[in-house]
Amino acid sequence: MNRLIALCALLFVTGCASVMVDRGGGTRRAASPERAAEQLDRAQAASALGEAETALASLEVPAEQVPEALRARWHPLRADLLERTGDDFGAASELAWAAPTLAAADRAGNAQRIAALLGRLPDHELASRTSALPPGHPLYDAAARAMMRRGLTPPRAIEGGVVAGADTSAWPPADPDGYRPPERVAVLLPLSGDLAAAGEAVRDGYLTALYGEHRRVPAVRFYDSEVGGAGEAYAQAVAEGAQLVVGPLAQEEVAALFARAPQVPLLALNRVDTPPPPGSVSFSLAPEDEGVAVAERLLQRGLRRVLVIVGGDDHARRSAGAFRQRLAQQGGEIVDEIALTTPGPDYTPMLVASPAMGGFDAVFLAMRAPQARLLVPQLTASGLGGRPMLATSLILSGGGNPQQDRELDGVEYPELPWALLPQPGLPDAASLGDRLPSARGNALRLFAFGVDAWKLTAYLDMLAGSSESGINGATGELGLDAFGNVTRTPAWAMFSGGRTRPALDGALIPEPVQPVGVEEIGGDGGAFD
Repeated sequence: MNRLIALCALLFVTGCASVMVDRGGGTRRAASPERAAEQLDRAQAASALGEAETALASLEVPAEQVPEALRARWHPLRADLLERTGDDFGAASELAWAAPTLAAADRAGNAQRIAALLGRLPDHELASRTSALPPGHPLYDAAARAMMRRGLTPPRAIEGGVVAGADTSAWPPADPDGYRPPERVAVLLPLSGDLAAAGEAVRDGYLTALYGEHRRVPAVRFYDSEVGGAGEAYAQAVAEGAQLVVGPLAQEEVAALFARAPQVPLLALNRVDTPPPPGSVSFSLAPEDEGVAVAERLLQRGLRRVLVIVGGDDHARRSAGAFRQRLAQQGGEIVDEIALTTPGPDYTPMLVASPAMGGFDAVFLAMRAPQARLLVPQLTASGLGGRPMLATSLILSGGGNPQQDRELDGVEYPELPWALLPQPGLPDAASLGDRLPSARGNALRLFAFGVDAWKLTAYLDMLAGSSESGINGATGELGLDAFGNVTRTPAWAMFSGGRTRPALDGALIPEPVQPVGVEEIGGDGGAFD
């Protein structure tokens, strides 16, 4: 009771006696805007003198009752004071309330500070205080994601989805199956310079899928990200009315746009180290994803003790690193990891010296076809054969000769469903490659990537609304994780007679995408109105 009297006295002294306090000590009604402004000024003065507790006592007003004109100053000040007094969760909450008042350029930094504050909390405090947040609280999604990063289960589903903060109210209504592309889409790709071939393959895949759709499609405009940079292209696209921007392709350009906290939703075609900002997602065919997919396939089969053999390039090392991490997370064991630092031809000495000679369940190969063709027969000759062998799709690089690739018979790897089975709305992959250079050879994967960039354009809103949602695409079964990254479950293929075919168990080959369509595309679909 004495504390309550003291608080009331303090509020009276600071000119804010109109703030009311209930019996439990909680404030219920804010002062008038004029009184609240005086209160804020006095709190700032107390803060400058190092009197954090006094300053906080002057700002005891429910966040939703803070006058709109004062929010940009009120919430950041309370966040600073709460952090200084050791209440990191409370500070994060104030920053979440402040987010709508910030300029676009400041939102990414605000989100990073929220994540850092939540990261300091022990598991039990993070879980209990997240559970106490009421529905609709602006901190809930960030706190729930922080729990998920630690393997904790949030008390309820993420409320805003991964595109929270993106205004999709102007998009046309969704069809019953979730199909909901916006009206105007911009695609940023390198269409000139060193990456032009990659950009053209993605572009051609995007357009092939778009023109295979018989429902309403958006007006699409392509921007060359090599002319003036992706930042300039993004700004131009937004100025010209784009409601969704797809791209860019280069990792450094994605990072730069994410740092700017895009004001229009961005479907980035690469992945960076930090999660996408609110309103944006990222999609990639990263080597790390395939390393994770191989680890999960082995674990599903109960194959937990693995011999890992890695080639010498960056792609191989990245996939092996992700494989190693996921296997360890799920209780698996790497009995030995052999790095092939030379192109061969004799790997026998290092194989027979491996601790794996004592027993293991499977082999993971992260290397290109020429090196794998030398290695696989030597595994058998060294006594390390006779186990399941899984690789990433890197094993296709430098391959394609059935006579030579017989050495790889029995090796499984993640593959594009479209390369194995026909997909509605798409021509046969092999016949298309005969006619279109951008869908041939190594470009086929980028072409399929473009196909799925269109599918994500059309179904992004549905995927963002539920973690249970998924669509079947040319590169795999697609979904969204809690951090705004597109997840991809691949199909599985194996070498047989020097050629690839669906894996024997047929696992993870998605059913074809459901046929859609009731009317032909109107207009040319190639530019904004």
